This record gives sequence, C-alpha cells and structure tokens, in this order.
Amino acid sequence: MAPELSIAERVAQVRERIARAAARAGRRAEDICLVGVAKSIPVSRVLAAADAGLTDVGENYVQEAEAKFPHVPAGVRRHLVGTLQTNKAAAAVALFDCVQSVDRLRVAHALSRRATAAGRTLSVLMQVNTSEEPTRSTSSGSSRASRGTTKHGVAPEQVVTVAEQISALPGLRLEGLMCVHAF
Repeated sequence: MAPELSIAERVAQVRERIARAAARAGRRAEDICLVGVAKSIPVSRVLAAADAGLTDVGENYVQEAEAKFPHVPAGVRRHLVGTLQTNKAAAAVALFDCVQSVDRLRVAHALSRRATAAGRTLSVLMQVNTSEEPTRSTSSGSSRASRGTTKHGVAPEQVVTVAEQISALPGLRLEGLMCVHAF
C-alpha cells in the first residue's frame, strides 16, 4: 500500500494537473484559481494547505467559516461555495471575499445592501443550474418544482437577464458564473 501524500504533495499534484489541462486548452495555468474547499476539514489541514501555497479557501457554511476563518492567514482569499440564506448575508459580507453561490436575485439584493452598508465591494459568481434538475426561482425565491428541490441556481435561459440585474447592484462585482451539473 502506498503511503498517504502530505497536503503539500496533494496541492502540488493538483497544480500539475491544472498546468497540463491549461496547456491542452491553450491557457496559462497561473490564470486558473484553485480553491480548496474546507467543508468538514479541521482548521489544521486548512492551515497546512495555506502553508503549501493554497491562496484560496472555500467553505460551504457560514457557521463553519466563522469558526475556521479567524485562524486562516491574511492574504488567503475566502470563498463561500455553499447555498446562502438571505438572513446570513451580513455574516457572509463580513467573512468572505467571494460568494460563488448567488443563486437568485433575493440573495444578490441582500448581499448588495450589506456590502454597501459595510462600505465594500464583494465579488460574486452567479450560480447556474445546468443539471436540468428542479430549481428555485431566481426572482422571488419560490420553487418552480412542486416538491423535492435538489439543485439551486439560475436557469440557463435566465442567465443574461439575471446577470444584468446583479451587475447593476451596488456593492457587488459579478465576476462570472458557477455552474452546477449532475454527475
């Protein structure tokens, strides 16, 4: 049985894979952002990844970020990659540099209000549901599916309209899309 790789070795392996994929695509590896997701990972491992050169850390839950992020070194960019409830927008603005899961306008408006009040601009990604599974509506937060909502995100046919609306909100900088697809 092969010995388990250290976190530094794992980070290096992932960076090598990114470099090979970037070369195949005619892109520069340094233009690709590697975000290590820390969901259920002890803070000691997150710190080891930062020591290994990981510059971006993602967390699924605001509560977990509140516990971990005070220990993460300055300069490490913090991402929310999980679904955000509007009542946690203030905490999200205080904790994260980027919210990758803006899945409806109601969340975008809540983040905009809180970021503006805090005097900052928050990077966001609009989450798009490309899985063709039922999703929540992007405007009112009501469900398009009658039951069993499994995926969140803006429907592909609404991307341009919703992106224009998010881009117009103060305190937010729409940097791109985050797509969710079934495997």
